[in-house]
Amino acid sequence: MNRKFLIAWLGQGLRFGFNGMPGMLAVKQIAFDTIMTLVLGALVAFLYRGQGRT
Repeated sequence: MNRKFLIAWLGQGLRFGFNGMPGMLAVKQIAFDTIMTLVLGALVAFLYRGQGRT
């Protein structure tokens, strides 16, 4: 691969990453990500129960 190809690929990725997102979609994503993080945290706590400090 040549350098020009790598730079073009990086530029395309950055442009895609900074594309606008509809406000309601962003709110839903933040809300569902928060819920998922809490659920996964509770799951990990459940799996490691009783293995804490002695």
